[in-house]
Amino acid sequence: MSKEILQQSALELNMDPYKLRKYLNEGERNLFDDILSAFNEKRHKSDRKINQTLIDLISSFASDGYCIIVGRAGHIITRGIKESLLIRMTADHDWRVKQIMENNNLNIRQAIDFIEKTEQERLNFCKRFAAGNDTTDGFDLTINLSRITMNDTIKIIHSAAQIKGLLDYHRSKVEVF
Repeated sequence: MSKEILQQSALELNMDPYKLRKYLNEGERNLFDDILSAFNEKRHKSDRKINQTLIDLISSFASDGYCIIVGRAGHIITRGIKESLLIRMTADHDWRVKQIMENNNLNIRQAIDFIEKTEQERLNFCKRFAAGNDTTDGFDLTINLSRITMNDTIKIIHSAAQIKGLLDYHRSKVEVF
């Protein structure tokens, strides 16, 4: 639920989804930036309003359960939910470059630029909700995709969900894998 969260947030904030995405991917704004934006935009929303809307939506989706939240600082916002499995997927830089090149038909420079831009945007977004904490903290499990196949990754996640009792808890409502 990555795009869905952005779309729903934009709807609730009465903002253009593109502008909301751009805003969220930028670094932190200060009070002066907020004031300037308020004068320049008819429907200006404060950082606090946007952040709270995202927190409320992500928390709502996560509390309802039966979903996978991809990114969007989900691991920070939902860390208090007991019936959850917070997973971080990572990979070696070379592996990521190769995957980006193949999946997006890019050359090596374009792939590296894409990764750097995406990582900066992800870091900027997570900092909004981390309250000074490390944005890579709080995961139950970290999997290096450059060393473990996708099939084995699925088996690991399935086993971790079983160990935490999540599959028994949801068995009657959700079909897993």
